[in-house]
Amino acid sequence: DGGDFEVLLAQRSARMNAFSSLYVFPGGVAEPEADLAVARGVLGARASGEDADKVTGVRELFEEAGVLLAAGHPPSRAHPVKLDAAARRRWQDAVHDDAHRFADLLAEVGRGPALSGLHYWVTFITPKVEKRRFHTEFFLAVVDDCDVNLDGGETVRYTWATPRDALAANERGELPMMPPQFFVLHGLSAFDRVEDVIKHAETMPRPVPILPHHIGKNADGKFVLVYPGDEQHPNYPGKPGDRRRISCAVPVGAGGYEWEDNLANPPCKIHNNLEPSTQSRL
Repeated sequence: DGGDFEVLLAQRSARMNAFSSLYVFPGGVAEPEADLAVARGVLGARASGEDADKVTGVRELFEEAGVLLAAGHPPSRAHPVKLDAAARRRWQDAVHDDAHRFADLLAEVGRGPALSGLHYWVTFITPKVEKRRFHTEFFLAVVDDCDVNLDGGETVRYTWATPRDALAANERGELPMMPPQFFVLHGLSAFDRVEDVIKHAETMPRPVPILPHHIGKNADGKFVLVYPGDEQHPNYPGKPGDRRRISCAVPVGAGGYEWEDNLANPPCKIHNNLEPSTQSRL
């Protein structure tokens, strides 16, 4: 009853400054010039900023996990390229050192990045209470199978789990994660079939970026963040009584989350006051 698909989660090294020891979806920092150049190599002048963001996702997944997602048939899915161990390690190191080398890798294997195989899911912006902030776009890609080979630097171990099993493990304290990962997994847990996930991602109205707002602690002493659509959200408030919020045990990351959402649909109109943060991650 966990669904017919699993999600890749990687644990960040305890040595990392950001999100140390937490489980995340593989990703990283955008390199706008290099990533847009790759997107334009595929789509020409019509390549958009979102296409460049997809390239970031493909590039960073390869750099961190050794999985190179290429375009293929059907286009709604991503198709991993197999590399021998020595070539994969060499290219992971090269791309890590210089994002422009990703274009060279694609040229060597003769494949384009899986732009049509990446599906937008949600955008998170770090709350204003945090000193270090990120503007993070989440995309999902579906593969039938792939070999994961972590870089051993930023990430040290990985697991595949259904969204429901991952959430249950987090509640037991076994898969510590931040609220955005919980939110994505919670959304995916509503689906039993991966084809329904793709269909939903392709047809859903574009949700408003999520800039959580801290409103203090609840009666149980848990840290409460309200999301757009909640009656107390300062940028995108709902009607009186509307609830869309997450309660987090402290320290945030382990021990599970409590999610409350009585909205029929999430807000979908982008509000001008949802400003981008100072750094970008995907």
